[in-house]
Amino acid sequence: MTDHLPRVLLRPSTLPGSQAPDLDADQAAAVAARADVVRVLGGPGTGKTTVAVAAVLDRVAQGAGGPGEVLLVAATRLSAAAARDAVTAGLTGATTEPMARTMQSLGFAVLRQHAALQGLPAPRLLSGAEQDLVLGELLAGHRESGSGPRWPDDLADALTTRGFREELRDLLMRAIEHGVSPDDLEALGREHGRPEWVAAAQVAREYDEVTALSRPGAFDPAWVLTAAAELLEDDPDARERVRAGLRAVVVDDAHELTAPRRAAAARAHRSGARPRARR
Repeated sequence: MTDHLPRVLLRPSTLPGSQAPDLDADQAAAVAARADVVRVLGGPGTGKTTVAVAAVLDRVAQGAGGPGEVLLVAATRLSAAAARDAVTAGLTGATTEPMARTMQSLGFAVLRQHAALQGLPAPRLLSGAEQDLVLGELLAGHRESGSGPRWPDDLADALTTRGFREELRDLLMRAIEHGVSPDDLEALGREHGRPEWVAAAQVAREYDEVTALSRPGAFDPAWVLTAAAELLEDDPDARERVRAGLRAVVVDDAHELTAPRRAAAARAHRSGARPRARR
């Protein structure tokens, strides 16, 4: 069920300082809504983040979830930090868990908890330097063996440069971020006459194999959410842990969610957490 609030014509938003924000009638209605999924619409400066913060505080105050069981998800680390300060300022008690974080941070927490319980290596994020090193070694191996993907002739002089590796890495990470698998990327390359995409797809397959073998527990930042979503899809115990730990999830600026972020939010919802989206 979706509560659709099409009119959220609010005054410009300011995050609360040391007290809960004052709400007008539209904002109060959005905060009070208790449907399984609530969608709140509003343009820039209409107070959506104010409503998101108030929704978290209201649920804690009404006993719908304790601190740490009601989570505000923000689009960026900067906005998550600001929202976290705002929520903390409005609480009367202390909490040991962050009450606002990015979706990637939430996904990483799911992976970290799973690894600890399974006795697996603690997950960590691959640095840009590590990614560059792996790609450089793969490309060098292709040159030495005369094997590997066939790149367009006009890229021949660029294959050994750092700039090429940076652009290749960016392509691979954006593909992951938008749920495009190596097979999908290869198919798109053939469909649209982009041989460099076909070549990049082969590199992507090798890159995944190499990082999995040589760096256990290491994740590309772009892959974290996909991995977390797949874990929640496949592992009922992981879903139960999310269900037990989260009573409600408030997503600020939900329109900025990429495909993996939407997938992770959907998996969390099916696990039992109740998302509220702010646009």
